[in-house]
Amino acid sequence: MPSDESPSEEIRAHLEEVASERIFGTAFHVAVLSPRAEFSLSVGADALGIRAHSSQLYNVWCALKPVVALAAAELAEAHGVDPDTSVSGIAKQFPDCFATLRQIMSHRFAGVYPSLAQVALCPLAERDQLISRHLGTGPSSGYSEYSSQAILLDVIRSLSGEEPVGYLQERTLTDLHLEGKLSFGFTRSQLEHVQEGIGLYVLGLPHRALPLLSDRTPFLACDDRGRVGGFATAAGLAGFYNSVLNVLNGEPRGGLPAPEYLRDLVYHPTPRIPDPVLGRDCAFAGGFMVSLPDHGFGDRPSAAAVGHSGFSGSSWGFADPEHHLSMGFIGNGVIRDSESAAVLRRGVIDVVCCALMRQAK
Repeated sequence: MPSDESPSEEIRAHLEEVASERIFGTAFHVAVLSPRAEFSLSVGADALGIRAHSSQLYNVWCALKPVVALAAAELAEAHGVDPDTSVSGIAKQFPDCFATLRQIMSHRFAGVYPSLAQVALCPLAERDQLISRHLGTGPSSGYSEYSSQAILLDVIRSLSGEEPVGYLQERTLTDLHLEGKLSFGFTRSQLEHVQEGIGLYVLGLPHRALPLLSDRTPFLACDDRGRVGGFATAAGLAGFYNSVLNVLNGEPRGGLPAPEYLRDLVYHPTPRIPDPVLGRDCAFAGGFMVSLPDHGFGDRPSAAAVGHSGFSGSSWGFADPEHHLSMGFIGNGVIRDSESAAVLRRGVIDVVCCALMRQAK
């Protein structure tokens, strides 16, 4: 017999308990898409006391890297570009980048630096120079926070003939039906309308809750957003991963490459090697983190699952074709270390999977 308690009620109770501890954050959002249950819920409140709600957009930084990678892949496929082609003849702003499209999408290639911190302190006009200084210096085993994203955006610009952020907003997100749930930035006038609704991260937990107000400023919400991530709701992350899941299962979707092209990208990962940037042994493929247990997702996702985390591990999503499960999660805490982020992530995934299994009995 099915459980008397719905999966969403079990998960809400778990998140409310985590929020009361004030260790990993004060507001949490989770969205689940599965044949057994579909729901989106929010618990807690931000540092200003505003109750969490499911339409809140958060600056999720690297969590949107797969969206950019697959938009570039869709264009590459449409133009007959093999993923093992060097991007030197495609990315016009980076003619000295001889890595292949597949390598760039893996987040590992000759150009780990600059970091997001270095980028934030650098004028917009000089950011490409930071990348170019490190191109062609040999293979890298380190995760690229910024460079791979910038080069993929230039691939989008070259193949589409459009500004990449505009292409992502008006084509990719529209085709995926994710307008308002994912965003790669706002114009100044758009920001005025959504500013108060942008979720705030908190610093100093568990003893203090200092709001990170910078995410509502034009500097982070408007300028060059595509290169350093974007904004998302938990439902937006889950919706993107659900589309990925459908394509991996053989159902074409606008905004994504065809099933065969996508499978070729995600099922040919980089070697599992120590990553000095992330501090773990891990692998990537097609814009995603793969072999998810290595990335702190626990042992619930299958070997075929793909995902990605963002901003200190406080946001993440994944698609699991074997278990027919897509999830998106955002917490508003700036988590101190990767293991703490993994503890929170594994706990949420465990509760979701156990609740879904009980629902099926």
